[in-house]
Amino acid sequence: MLAALVLLALVVGFLCWGAGGPGGASSTRPAACLAVLVFAGPAMAQAPEGKNAGPATVSVQAGGLVTMSGDADTAITPTAFIDVDGPIVVGNRSRARGYARIGITALPGEQIDPADVSTFRAATVGIGLGVVVGRSQMGGQELLSSVVAEAGFASRLRTAEAVPVDRLARHYGLGIRLQERSSGIAFTALFGRDEACGDRGFGQVLLHGAVPITGADVGGRRANVVLVGSASLALGPAAATWLQQRDVFRLGVVIAVEPRR
Repeated sequence: MLAALVLLALVVGFLCWGAGGPGGASSTRPAACLAVLVFAGPAMAQAPEGKNAGPATVSVQAGGLVTMSGDADTAITPTAFIDVDGPIVVGNRSRARGYARIGITALPGEQIDPADVSTFRAATVGIGLGVVVGRSQMGGQELLSSVVAEAGFASRLRTAEAVPVDRLARHYGLGIRLQERSSGIAFTALFGRDEACGDRGFGQVLLHGAVPITGADVGGRRANVVLVGSASLALGPAAATWLQQRDVFRLGVVIAVEPRR
């Protein structure tokens, strides 16, 4: 498990390092360093204590998403994700938690095979840092609230937009995350920037949510059918006609395989 954590950290760091736009690789060097610090450090440390404590986890998700925006149709896009989460240890205590996500997608109507790179059509990479500020036990539920910061980039599937994309679309934000660990319900709200929305304007609100619908134990792991959704909402008055903006909404269902909670 820990070896996989370190490996994914290095992969994310390498991808971020080489994803520089016009400024070159040096413009994303902090993201690469953050990815390695977030995961390599906790992987080599002893078991921590504190609100942010907990084992490192790896989960795999596969399913389909529908993207609804001004320049994309609503065809189902095959999608697969790998999520890694782990504690950041300072001394003998866990001061924060870091996480990373690598996602690949295929074109609508195509099959996606994580073992066959020829089926890859677009990719997303994200890293984040969170500090648990509240934890509560209510019956059989464990409720967590965290302050989180996220950043990442994504390539895009072909759309009707005629203007070519000269770099990967970045996104970043700061906000809160609410989780119920026993069921896997999670909701994140961030304020920041999503370049997929067009002009910066007054910024964007980034929302992410996941609700398990049903699931079953398979060996030592849990397989859940999860309803997932995300929205990037551009802020600003409708009268600001000089801004070229759009909202992006994604909704889908995935099968998530993760450690039993």
